[in-house]
Amino acid sequence: MLLSHLQPYVSEIAPQKVTGEIPPVIARQSEGGSLTANTGVRWHSQSMPLPVVLMPFPSHQPANTEDKELAFHHFLRQALSQALREWELASVDGVTSTPPVTFKLLPFANPDLVAEKGILITFSSQTTLGRDYEVGHTQREVDTQGWIHRVTITLMDNPEIDKHLDSKKAQQQRWKTTLLHEIGHALGLEHGSAEKAVMHHRGWKNQALHPEDIAAIRQLYPPTAGNTLI
Repeated sequence: MLLSHLQPYVSEIAPQKVTGEIPPVIARQSEGGSLTANTGVRWHSQSMPLPVVLMPFPSHQPANTEDKELAFHHFLRQALSQALREWELASVDGVTSTPPVTFKLLPFANPDLVAEKGILITFSSQTTLGRDYEVGHTQREVDTQGWIHRVTITLMDNPEIDKHLDSKKAQQQRWKTTLLHEIGHALGLEHGSAEKAVMHHRGWKNQALHPEDIAAIRQLYPPTAGNTLI
């Protein structure tokens, strides 16, 4: 089935930036300082590796499908691990062999480990803004210096768009690309302009990082930038 008429919503929209992420939450307000837009916000190098926790997929099925739910959670964890690795590799620009961006995927039993700093991935059965084809959104907590301190990624556990995908394989690919897209937002990236980019506002259809995605992450996390915001 053609999906050109469907517009899955992959992140919340800033009031004056249609393809951007919502303005960051001010995590630690300092006197005389505030942030009004997500311009160049990123994680401090001392936050690396970024702790990541994937919460259990919610149960909507009878108890006899528990094995299937565990299998699906395993699939999601593998897909997440792959997405994290792709962003790590993309951040390496050839100047150094050490990725400026690194992650540590933690057991889902320990969400408190990302209470202060890290990425928490959770699920919801309702679209946040009432968008029928929303598949996920990301909220970043940023201090007044522009450093990201904590991120919550919310994935729709049964998005409407999956009903229009004609196979389990297509649905699994949609999960993979949604994770790749939202992790990009978690790192500080906004929506890109290239239609083939993962960070395009319809990037859920693109299976691999585009040169625009790679250039964006390297610009945001250059190996020689140290801890100076760009």
